[in-house]
Amino acid sequence: MKQTTKRDMKIELRDYQDEAIKSIYSYWSEKKGKFPCCTMSTGSGKSIIIGKVMYDVVSAGDRCIMLTHQKELIQQNADKFADICPDVDYGIFSAGLNKRELYKPVLFAGIQSIHNKIHYTDGFDLCIIDECHLISPRDGTRYKKCIEMLLKMRPNMKILGLTATNFRLDGGYLHKNKDIIFDGVCYETNIVELIDKGYLSNVISKGGIKNIDLTGVKHKNGEFDQTDLAFAASDPALVESAVNEMITYGHDRKSWLVFCSGIEHAKIVTESLKSKGINTKLLTGSTENKKRESIIADYKAGKIRCITNVNVMSTGVDVPSIDLIGLMTATESTVKFVQCVGRGLRTAPGKKNCLLLDWGSNCERHGCIDAVIPNIKVSTGEKKEAPAKECPQCRSKVHASQKECPECGYVWTPAEFIHDAKAFSGAVLSNQIKPKVKTVDKVTYSRNIGKGGKPDCVKIGYICGGIQYNMFLCVEHQGYPHRKAKEWIKKHGGSATTTQEILDECSEYPVPLTVEVIKKPGAKYFEVIGANYE
Repeated sequence: MKQTTKRDMKIELRDYQDEAIKSIYSYWSEKKGKFPCCTMSTGSGKSIIIGKVMYDVVSAGDRCIMLTHQKELIQQNADKFADICPDVDYGIFSAGLNKRELYKPVLFAGIQSIHNKIHYTDGFDLCIIDECHLISPRDGTRYKKCIEMLLKMRPNMKILGLTATNFRLDGGYLHKNKDIIFDGVCYETNIVELIDKGYLSNVISKGGIKNIDLTGVKHKNGEFDQTDLAFAASDPALVESAVNEMITYGHDRKSWLVFCSGIEHAKIVTESLKSKGINTKLLTGSTENKKRESIIADYKAGKIRCITNVNVMSTGVDVPSIDLIGLMTATESTVKFVQCVGRGLRTAPGKKNCLLLDWGSNCERHGCIDAVIPNIKVSTGEKKEAPAKECPQCRSKVHASQKECPECGYVWTPAEFIHDAKAFSGAVLSNQIKPKVKTVDKVTYSRNIGKGGKPDCVKIGYICGGIQYNMFLCVEHQGYPHRKAKEWIKKHGGSATTTQEILDECSEYPVPLTVEVIKKPGAKYFEVIGANYE
């Protein structure tokens, strides 16, 4: 194939996007595996990562294909590629987009359309899969068959997966399941860091006066039974209360997105909102394509204030202005929960944050979106402990072990205090959990041996009243852990670039007077998040 002349891309990468791409290439060059997964939070720019990697591949004279499940994602990724790589030829193969181009050096394709046509292509050197958590570990699926054929055509083909959630409800972590294709995670974004830097929007949360009564809702295949759930969510008193709260809390918010529990339930909610003067449109899986595109276009333009939906707006829709999300549904799927909340993470002019209103107890069920623990089915049938509670005075979501509400000052009695609970924040983000301050008596440094082929790191032990709180400096790792370690070393007056160099110079580091610690959802131990020296 004729090599493409390399030109400058029409975009400047953010620091973490550049790190992610370097981590992908390092994964391959260091022969850690051929099939890495890159975890990029919603709103962090997956399409830019995809575009840059594809650009590099085709510039080297190779071919690449991007696979995903939704036509909106296909078009979104193709449009971004065209924006940043205007001189590179590409094609789209998607029945939903009425395009069937097979023989381009860069191809954006829908798995439903191309899985039984892939053998007509000339094969590819790289296959990128967007929303790769949707790949089932079971044999015989469209993705599995398509990948098997691609590898037959080009056995050295590499595969790169991108997702905001690198786990499945039915199969655990993508890279730890023996039946899944991925062999490791090459990079993960840190949501809190991206919010602090202004790349993502903050999310704050409140529960409802009335919540969905899940007492009689059965479980089916690891999820709430949808018929039972829709019936419970359609309780007239609940709908009335929820809509009134939405109007009260959202009076100064521009773009509302409401997730409902079924089509009939969504119709009820939509009519209730309309009756109170809120310009609302309903989207479901059966909404005709042109009508759906028109509604979303008007929504983006600010002509529609609220969209109610049933399982169609959690992925593939990029509306940065969303500043209110209503969960009038409940889910056992951590993936679905993170995706729904992720719709509000994008930044927009004039947007200070996104308000999450949760009537399905989803926040308590899943915890912080930057530190969720997959609710994977286990044989013991053990139930997850709720990581949060709701303030009875202002209904803010707070860490389950907090004694005082940070919003209104309400104080729980000792009988209500939940010991050894999983951490959770009122904003669905772990950086808003109120930290505990501990006085430091002594600091120790030791080598922590890396597992699973990972480099060694340094374990810092802060001894506080006989209890040790640990922090790890992973200077030889990649991505966020490496950057965090470098910043820590510089702040403490060091110059180390390896684990051994840290151990050699650690005696010169200052000893803090106190440290701040928190406990995230599912964690066994407290994490050190800050230190004070004065």
